[in-house]
Amino acid sequence: MCSLHPEDVLSYSHNRNVYKGNSESALINTLLPALKDSILKMEDRFTYPLIYKTISEGKEKAEKLALEFGNTLDSIATSEDVRKRLQASPLSTFGKDLTMLAVLTSIAEKTEELVTHYNHKRYIFDQQSDGSYIQRADSTWVPLDEEKIYAPLLKHKAWLYDNPLVLCNYDQWVFINRSLFSPLFSYSKLEEVNGETYHVEVDNYDLCGTFMWNLKKSQVMASVMKYAEEEMNVGKSSVEQGMELMTSQMAANMVEINNKYVAGKVINEYRNYIRKYEAGANDDGMNWTDEQRALWRKITASYSGNVLYIDFWGMGCGPCRSGMVGMRNKVEAMKDEPMRFLYVCDEKHSPRDESEKWMTEQNIKGEHIYVSHEEWTMLETMFSFLRLPHAVPGRQERQSETKRLLHTKLQHRRVEGYGEEDEVMPLAGSVGGGDSVQWCRAQWLI
Repeated sequence: MCSLHPEDVLSYSHNRNVYKGNSESALINTLLPALKDSILKMEDRFTYPLIYKTISEGKEKAEKLALEFGNTLDSIATSEDVRKRLQASPLSTFGKDLTMLAVLTSIAEKTEELVTHYNHKRYIFDQQSDGSYIQRADSTWVPLDEEKIYAPLLKHKAWLYDNPLVLCNYDQWVFINRSLFSPLFSYSKLEEVNGETYHVEVDNYDLCGTFMWNLKKSQVMASVMKYAEEEMNVGKSSVEQGMELMTSQMAANMVEINNKYVAGKVINEYRNYIRKYEAGANDDGMNWTDEQRALWRKITASYSGNVLYIDFWGMGCGPCRSGMVGMRNKVEAMKDEPMRFLYVCDEKHSPRDESEKWMTEQNIKGEHIYVSHEEWTMLETMFSFLRLPHAVPGRQERQSETKRLLHTKLQHRRVEGYGEEDEVMPLAGSVGGGDSVQWCRAQWLI
């Protein structure tokens, strides 16, 4: 765990795993491991290998372990002994609450891990020769009794799901992520409206209005913004259509956001989105430094007049390599088109000899581009990415007919090669004449 407050002065010894600070955060970071060790015995009882082993043994044992997690959480939340331990500590009320929440979420996280991985087994994934996967249902899979499993956690809904302190500790991001994509917050049913079928959100556990529900709705809006921008960037929708989608989704989702800070963040992002596209000021690198512009010209100058598929990848990224293998047929099929596939990597972490050996063995065509670690760090800043795979965001204006045609061809080849249920993988960029650069976002098939 790492709890940090504004103006903390912090020293950290990796070998001893000890934080020393000048504020209450140091006390929290010191107390929490001791509390977990004395109350939970977490390392002995609730381990990830135990979860995965139990899942493999079937529904009954998985439910039994999930209930053990829940009952342990319930007993700690109501424990007089734990309450006295916290009262005796030198922590403030805030510190006591933060410590208790960290203990409870560390258990709830295990419940969500179990449910997530158990539900994942409802499908079988068959790998194809091109590296992609085909998903099919497992007829032997039996669903968990999720209402029974979540009952002990929901007894403490105010602690776990309606508590902004859940954002205060680094360790709790896993709990937040697992919860937002769990059956508690991500259940929907199919309904037919005017002859068309839609997924309709259902709140089975009375969580609408909680802080976690607010976070979920903010994520929905972030996804809508990303989708609308991608559709415009590849020429599949106009600015007006994108703004109409954004506005309708704002109206539908903001009524369920009651936390003023979350609402303010969503509204601010929406405002920035509107400003950006109403003014036609899509981010085309106008805020880059001269050094950043020079790096981009260095990478793209040789491909003027071509549409570019730009892939930031690394040897240590499995999804990157799987995606590259999956693109082989498309690269070959479009070799005579005005399009180039650029694979860009950090030579420090993906040495040229090792990378070229793998790409030769896998018959990865296209342009193999290596940048220094300093240049890679600059690209991360320019395009705001810290993980792979990633493709650059892009411009809406000057969508040429050639670009639209190639996008259509790439989509058509996807349907031929993968089938209707696979994720879309559109082109990732284009370079105009001279120094004028255009590019658009890619969606990855993982």
